[in-house]
Amino acid sequence: MTAISRELAEVPTDIPTLTRVDHPDDWTELDSRAVDTVRVLAADAVQKVGNGHPGTAMSLAPVAYTLFQRQLRHDPSDTTWIGRDRFVLSCGHSSLTLYLQLYLGGFGLELSDIEALRTWGSLTPGHPEYHHTKGVEITTGPLGQGLASAVGMAMASRYERGLFDPDAAPVPARSITSSTSSPPTGISKRA
Repeated sequence: MTAISRELAEVPTDIPTLTRVDHPDDWTELDSRAVDTVRVLAADAVQKVGNGHPGTAMSLAPVAYTLFQRQLRHDPSDTTWIGRDRFVLSCGHSSLTLYLQLYLGGFGLELSDIEALRTWGSLTPGHPEYHHTKGVEITTGPLGQGLASAVGMAMASRYERGLFDPDAAPVPARSITSSTSSPPTGISKRA
């Protein structure tokens, strides 16, 4: 039996195991409702405008929600705070994933902005644009660009920490998180 066939033999095939949802121990009904709301808003926004990518926003909803609500250090009232963590959406065409978390997180987006997704002059363009929407850390476009940029941000963060706090522990002062797409393009292969 080859290694691949052994791995395939271990894949569960029963419906209860395949459909089980694991949540953190402190996950509440409110968390579940927030994730479900994100999924509905994603579908509604794309339906209203007639184009877009709701699938990624819907499937990443639990991960993005957990990152923004439980993991990332940020301050919606001060989006340039030096100690904030960064989230880089590498698959820029799924900007709705980011916009919905910024909406829930109090970064100034309103429901009308979500409904105006991918329309001219809106705060929610088809790809995230830095300095256009509060909470967007970098403009991303081609698949993989964000991953390469996140690597650069992490390197700069480490260098900056060494300049301002040379005696600090080697643990970074902030985290840089990047969502990426598959397969990576030449841009991210270089990172």
